[in-house]
Amino acid sequence: MANGGAIKINNDVMAAGAVIVLLSLVIFLNFFAGFNFYLYLLCAAASFALVLARPRAGLYALVFLTFIWEKFFTLAPVTVGGQEYKFYLFDVLFLAMIVAWLIAFLSGRTKISWRASDWLLAIFIATVSVNFFYSWLVLNNPLQPTFSSWKNYGLYALLFWLTAWLIDRREHLRRLFAFALAGGVGILGFLAYGLYTGTGLWTQYTPLSTPGARVLAFNHAFYLTLLFLPAVTYAVVRRNRLAEWLTVLLPLWLIGIVGSLMRHLWIALLGGLLIILTQLGGQWRQALGRLCQKYLWLVIGILLAAALIIAGAYYLPVSRSLIDTGRQLSLRVNALTVGDDSSVMWRQAVWQTAWHNYGWQWLIGAGFGQSVAINLNGYRAVVELRNMHNSWLAILMQTGVLGLGLLFLWLANLACKIGKRKAASDWSRWLKISLIGLAAVQALAWLFQPYLEANFLGSFFWLTWGLMQNYDQGLID
Repeated sequence: MANGGAIKINNDVMAAGAVIVLLSLVIFLNFFAGFNFYLYLLCAAASFALVLARPRAGLYALVFLTFIWEKFFTLAPVTVGGQEYKFYLFDVLFLAMIVAWLIAFLSGRTKISWRASDWLLAIFIATVSVNFFYSWLVLNNPLQPTFSSWKNYGLYALLFWLTAWLIDRREHLRRLFAFALAGGVGILGFLAYGLYTGTGLWTQYTPLSTPGARVLAFNHAFYLTLLFLPAVTYAVVRRNRLAEWLTVLLPLWLIGIVGSLMRHLWIALLGGLLIILTQLGGQWRQALGRLCQKYLWLVIGILLAAALIIAGAYYLPVSRSLIDTGRQLSLRVNALTVGDDSSVMWRQAVWQTAWHNYGWQWLIGAGFGQSVAINLNGYRAVVELRNMHNSWLAILMQTGVLGLGLLFLWLANLACKIGKRKAASDWSRWLKISLIGLAAVQALAWLFQPYLEANFLGSFFWLTWGLMQNYDQGLID
């Protein structure tokens, strides 16, 4: 892929393909025939064994399966005898990669070389772990939400080291990028369904605060947002067949992001693009300008065609659909300016109440499993701190300045190293700019949703920074 060619099929790719087929079969049949424990056990055990033998395949499959199946891969529990156990298919691959790393370490096939960034993250995980036991055993907070918070902040942070261990060569990164691109192409099927039916699949899990309907689910739109940044950079910096294909995919992905009606993703994507723009050199900015000019003419053509359709056949279903789509987009934007958007007011109420109740515990935080009760114009609700729709604030409220400060120190340590490192080739320049853009878009998105508190979103944070670690060491550039 570095030269625009196809990815070579090796044992890791074949193993990842087998895992994807096996676990997709479990998820797909679960929709139509219900959960079958024996099928689950067979496919999960086979996948575990494959990843144990080819751990890199586990990371490839994890990215693709999360992109396509999102919560049904990452949060679907195991049901045995009517009892649900929160061990997910995501965890099957995650655990297999951890066991594979332990075997490699104990057998001497891999070594641990600790750097300042590793120590900072390890201290953060230790702090989070102490917070978990304190919240559970001392504060007597409920075990389920307390453990879940520790799992997302502490346990899944191991993905940082797993990524650094597994994606330690350029060809490994190329294959990871290929699986992510394949997932992005697969998401276009969900977008096509949403455009055809008027409502995207699985959009009911994130209801709108304004009239209208999403044509693509929030999670799928987030994955496209992550893909958009390295893809647009690749299309500008590289000159090969893949870059040509990406120029076709980019506007389709943008339709999905806009059609999700997730305003914070629009803000995050715009912020990420602005960050990328500051990193591009003069010739690459010109190339980006030419690419944007092509898209501008495309948009103008589409708008003219839409206007002709509406003017010439107002009563046709397609005309009404176009009018409704324009009205929904307008409502989503205007709701932010008039000050009566319920989602904005809900966030303000939760954030203010949380700070009022727990702000005095600013040093070590309120702990995991805590909640706040809000009353918003007669609407009463109890909201967990981990679900306050702002990951930065959630970390601050639960772990205090101590926890958030350690996380900031870790991020700043790696970010400064990446910023100082000089890119020696087009590939290295693409990779550096893409990683900076990915970090920026996730940092912005964290301001509006519980990202690190959900494995189907937060896992890409740890993966991104694991790649940054290896870029800084010169392993993948």
